[in-house]
Amino acid sequence: MSSKIVSYSMKVAKKVCKAIESSVLGIADLCAENKDDVDFPAVTTYYNWQNRYPQFRKMLRESRKKQMRLRKEHLMDTIYSDTLPARISDRDGNERYDPAYINLLRLRFETLNSIDKKLQSDTTPPMIVNYGEFKLQPPVKLYDKKQKKGKK
Repeated sequence: MSSKIVSYSMKVAKKVCKAIESSVLGIADLCAENKDDVDFPAVTTYYNWQNRYPQFRKMLRESRKKQMRLRKEHLMDTIYSDTLPARISDRDGNERYDPAYINLLRLRFETLNSIDKKLQSDTTPPMIVNYGEFKLQPPVKLYDKKQKKGKK
């Protein structure tokens, strides 16, 4: 699989932001959906631009806020839809919604609310994602051996 090279420009940045605003998809799915478009960056390019260009990061924040409203509306439409796929019949023949599916919808809604709160605050640091590299935190010390020896 070859990675296409797209140079950063304001035109391309606006195109990416417009695609984010008008879709409920995540960035990986958007990039996959637009892989034949020569002006649409790959996922890694998107994250590199986000880290490199503060203006792009600011535009993305606004686009994500708009996308979050769209995602919430889409999820609410799913919740209140009459055609939910998770209807089950109990042994008495009564139809009801599958509780696991309802809990999944609740979890999705709570996740969207949590992300939305982070987007609303201006103190949220930019998302830094490096594919193929994972930075691990140092392990937490439960106790210090020197402190244990000193107590004896």
